[in-house]
Amino acid sequence: MDNKKLEKFGVREKSQCGIDNFRCSIDSCHLNDLGFEGDDCFTWSNGQVFERLDRFFGNHSWLETFPVHKVKHLDFFCPDHKPIMLSFGNNASGRKCGKVRRGSRFHFEHAWCEDPGCGDIINSSWLDSLGDLGISGLLDRIAFCGKKLEVWGKDRFRHLNNGKKILQENISCLSSLHDSGSWKILKECEKHFNSLLDKEERYWRQRSRVSWLKDGDRNTIFFS
Repeated sequence: MDNKKLEKFGVREKSQCGIDNFRCSIDSCHLNDLGFEGDDCFTWSNGQVFERLDRFFGNHSWLETFPVHKVKHLDFFCPDHKPIMLSFGNNASGRKCGKVRRGSRFHFEHAWCEDPGCGDIINSSWLDSLGDLGISGLLDRIAFCGKKLEVWGKDRFRHLNNGKKILQENISCLSSLHDSGSWKILKECEKHFNSLLDKEERYWRQRSRVSWLKDGDRNTIFFS
């Protein structure tokens, strides 16, 4: 749809130099305006002037990867700009963008960030994955990296549970000893155990989506 004649209503002074620089940048990046659907084209207004200032752009590679797409202008939620929404349908690449079936979505665990092994997995899987340098190749690399992280994360959580079990056994034995050396070791074990509990809580908090579980309200903590 050609909406250019509808993109402005009213008069507002603009810098022609700024407009020319913007157009030059769009051309040099080989970007295309994705247009929009619907009759209401204006996305910005000050009450006197109405303009279509907000828009999506895509290059040739993006358009080949996502030939089925739709841009829609939503209602005003802030003082002067409308939000715009880009949605996808079934594309030739075989990917279906949009609502993901529950249980199939990849979850990045916050607790992973504390483990140096997480960065190693991301670096190695990113370098080992195959694919071109376009949008399609980028999506393939992200998917490959996500699978590697899921396998690593499950193994890491299994080690976390085993570590908790070993520490609990050590704490139980050390608690019956009353010399200063054993006491220091006991305190170190307690500290490590609480650290594992923190990681476990973040793991389950991210899955539970329970808003009332706040930082510090640790229901599973063993020692204060």
